[in-house]
Amino acid sequence: GSRLPALPRVALMLVALATLAPSALAMLVPVQAEGGEAGAERCDPASLAQGLSATVAPQAGGGAPIVLTSDPNVTSELAWRTPLRFVAAPYHRGQSALADTAAFFGAADPGAAEAVARRRGISYVLLCPGSWQSEGGFARRLAEGQAPAWLEPVEMPGEAGRQAMLWRVR
Repeated sequence: GSRLPALPRVALMLVALATLAPSALAMLVPVQAEGGEAGAERCDPASLAQGLSATVAPQAGGGAPIVLTSDPNVTSELAWRTPLRFVAAPYHRGQSALADTAAFFGAADPGAAEAVARRRGISYVLLCPGSWQSEGGFARRLAEGQAPAWLEPVEMPGEAGRQAMLWRVR
């Protein structure tokens, strides 16, 4: 097979770098919690895993519940630490899952969010205040205590309960 000439290879590498660099840099920048210090995470995956494991019940029929998180960046570690399934994580092949996460938390109408939840078979919704999907739309309503009747609040113990909000989909 033939190889690309040097100039197209360099251009391709620059495009790839420009595409990936912002995401890579975002992971290196410390998150500052409200009233906290730089580096203090709003939703620590280890604490969330403990809270979810103590709170989320197995589904009837033995299947693992599906959790939709407002911060897909924590789902990889949560999937590793718990027996739960998650809708989206920051992977390039998960574009439809990320789009559904954005559609759910950004929905102006609770009915649109519910449609995503039903279509995806979501059992629980986890909101990390301050995450990339918690600033507007449906996420803001949830954070302000305006959950619709199809979402039932669930208390998580310990640090997880102080960091995040959890609802069971009815």
